[in-house]
Amino acid sequence: MKKANLIKMLKKDLADEHAAIIRYLVHGWLEGEDTPIGSNLISRSREEMWHMHWLGMSICMLGGEPDFTPAEYPFDPTNRSTIIKSYIEYEERLVPHYYSEAEMVDDPHIKRVLEREAWESEIHAKKFQRL
Repeated sequence: MKKANLIKMLKKDLADEHAAIIRYLVHGWLEGEDTPIGSNLISRSREEMWHMHWLGMSICMLGGEPDFTPAEYPFDPTNRSTIIKSYIEYEERLVPHYYSEAEMVDDPHIKRVLEREAWESEIHAKKFQRL
């Protein structure tokens, strides 16, 4: 994959992670950080911050500059159950997405970052299922 295309791909991923951070933080604050659901969401947002950090570092390592415009985060705000279901679906979609991107990348560091993001997205989906 050409460097410019790799940077573009990673920037899209960074925007997706940024959107997840915002979504989980806002929802966590609305639930209350001293509640089980609120604290869980805030904790999850911190994990997403690591994902964003790894992607940002990778973009810079390639000579690009991260864009801090978040992507849209699709969710159904009808009620708590539909919101959580949206989170599960979002995280589950990221698993094959990141694994397929990792297969396209030759750089071993970036490949590990993408594989780690896929693995952690799978864990996040399972944690959301337990809420």
